[in-house]
Amino acid sequence: MFLQGAADKLKREQEKRKADLQRRQAAECRAAAVAEAHRRERDDVEKQERHETRMREAEERAARERILANNEGISWETRLSGVRSDAAVMKGIRNRADDKVVLPPSAWRALQSAGAASSDRGHLFFEIARDAGSGSSASAGPRLERTARRTHVAVLGFDGVEGTVGLPPAVLRQLGVSTAGTTGRAAADRQISRARETAEEDAVFTTDGELSTAFGDDAISTLASASSVVDVRVSYRRLPRGTYCKLQPKSQDFQTELASEAGVDLRALLETAMTRRCTLSVGDEVVVESSSVSSGGSGNLKNSRSYALRCVEVQPDDAGAVSLMETDIEVDIAPSEDYEAAMRRVAEAEAARLAAAE
Repeated sequence: MFLQGAADKLKREQEKRKADLQRRQAAECRAAAVAEAHRRERDDVEKQERHETRMREAEERAARERILANNEGISWETRLSGVRSDAAVMKGIRNRADDKVVLPPSAWRALQSAGAASSDRGHLFFEIARDAGSGSSASAGPRLERTARRTHVAVLGFDGVEGTVGLPPAVLRQLGVSTAGTTGRAAADRQISRARETAEEDAVFTTDGELSTAFGDDAISTLASASSVVDVRVSYRRLPRGTYCKLQPKSQDFQTELASEAGVDLRALLETAMTRRCTLSVGDEVVVESSSVSSGGSGNLKNSRSYALRCVEVQPDDAGAVSLMETDIEVDIAPSEDYEAAMRRVAEAEAARLAAAE
């Protein structure tokens, strides 16, 4: 009887050990399967990343080749500190002033050495790009990087402060930089006043009390407006003359309000907005200003309203930007972003309704 009980106990222990071993083996198999699935998932992700990297590098190579072809083989690029400049306003320039920048004298010498010629009857164009990552070294070749913002500009002069590029407020806004503060003649006078107080080494006062420097009056405008500073990449570009562009209003107010106003000449408003620019790039914001007169208790009141339109297409589209100088460009207005968003919501709701009905 004692031996039988011992044999039963041993059998139970053996069965328990066997069950424990089976459970451990099953757990190990499950862990191995999970690890293998994770490994395959990582391999798939790395494979997809490698594929995307190769595709991005191929796109960048194609873009560099396209840029060099458009530039007729000329390559020039540098990094500068972008500062606010109201030089065009100070000079009394009204037309084509929104995107004219001030470059330092060294840029002109480098462009001459690179063989850069006027791209369109004496006009020089550049791409201004604000990098998503911070970089500090200048480069002489066209290098495409992942950028947060980019636009194209013409040049006002080469008499800016070395190491900087003077950017009008409209260009700074396109790069996503705040331009808080006023502009115009009064602001320019205040900027010169501040420059008188801060400029030391290169400052020279003329007999009539005007301030100048070794770099010229535009340097004063740049120096005095240096409250907004951003690292930018400046690249020489040749731009074709634009023949067509499509603008998309951000809000439906552009169509509804302007269409409801009597006597509004939309074509004239668009022409006025275009004459403030030298270039137009895909992604640029074009501001259309409309004024109307209404009767009030103290007489007629003038109401003004600004409408933002985003450029979604230009032709020719080789460079993604065009010159607006000495050309007639056809402007097409696309449905607003608000309207497209509303249509997407309607389509999604209809698709959900049909799916529920099925």
